[in-house]
Amino acid sequence: LLYMENHRDELVVFGAGYAKAMEKMLEVNQGLRRRFSTVIEFFSYTPQELIALTQLMGRETEDVITEEESQVLLPSYTKFYMEQSYSEDGDLIRGIDL
Repeated sequence: LLYMENHRDELVVFGAGYAKAMEKMLEVNQGLRRRFSTVIEFFSYTPQELIALTQLMGRETEDVITEEESQVLLPSYTKFYMEQSYSEDGDLIRGIDL
């Protein structure tokens, strides 16, 4: 923090992470919120976007995700989206064994 303060005109610092974790980090020290005054929030992927990511990742490994298979995945993706768990950065997709 001292370095950030002493070099504030020469330094750009980014913090990145899940929204709840970042909020906790900013609450640890009141000075952090002042120093990280701009917040850019990226929203979770929709279930349809998760399907598209699954299809894209499948193509990268020469696996074809059919429409029927997409429809099987859709309820799970919808559940995760509604609960806001794992879908924030697409990690859910990587855990599926195609």
